[in-house]
Amino acid sequence: MDFLALGKIIKEKKQMLNGIDTDGRPASSLKGLRFLRYYLILYYATVSPVFMRDEFMDNDGRGFGLYALAKVAKSLDLDYDRTRTALEVFEDGRKRGEIDMIIANNRHRYFLLTKKGKDICRDALKEIENLRLGSLSYITNIEDTPLIRFLKGFD
Repeated sequence: MDFLALGKIIKEKKQMLNGIDTDGRPASSLKGLRFLRYYLILYYATVSPVFMRDEFMDNDGRGFGLYALAKVAKSLDLDYDRTRTALEVFEDGRKRGEIDMIIANNRHRYFLLTKKGKDICRDALKEIENLRLGSLSYITNIEDTPLIRFLKGFD
């Protein structure tokens, strides 16, 4: 999937990804929804040529700092907190083997998705693209899909 199609899907589902139901109320208390949103921000940064100047390249791939990811989130109109929340999400993802962290010059942290993290994003995007609803609020109660299992894995 190219970055334009990816951005379109994310922007179409931004309300759901931001945890807001179609009537403007919080859609779900699933902690995993926040994790998915942050993973997708990192994934979009990785595939989009727009953010190349903000990346840190090494042998493992393209990594991005918290500030650069805030710019990516803003371009997608997704909620993002580059302080404590982002660090918690990325640290937990690191423990789960879904995100790597590179420390450059002994102080700057850059984050990148592992193969496992990219697979999660690709699978989630396929499911999200097919959702015709503005939220996940009722789907989480009736379906068992890879996306739902991922989202529930953080609760």
